Amino acid sequence: LLEIHFTKNNVIWGRGAHVGMNVAEAVHATQGLYGKPDSMSGTILAGVGYDKTYVNWSDEESGDKLTLAISSDGDFISEIIYYLEVFE
Repeated sequence: LLEIHFTKNNVIWGRGAHVGMNVAEAVHATQGLYGKPDSMSGTILAGVGYDKTYVNWSDEESGDKLTLAISSDGDFISEIIYYLEVFE
């Protein structure tokens, strides 16, 4: 098992992240659930309907990585991806 994908709102991740959550609540450098992201990937055109944008946080102790996918319209979290021991 290398990664887990959640695409329905029946899972609440640590600190309260869930699919369908408002992006501003989850992804904000100072007020977001996880603080400043370590990296972002996907389209740089977040919120214009082109494609998803992925926001990543890494846990140096465990080697795990949390990724929240922002919907193409930029309004909500459309997917939670958890990568196990990516950096070990």
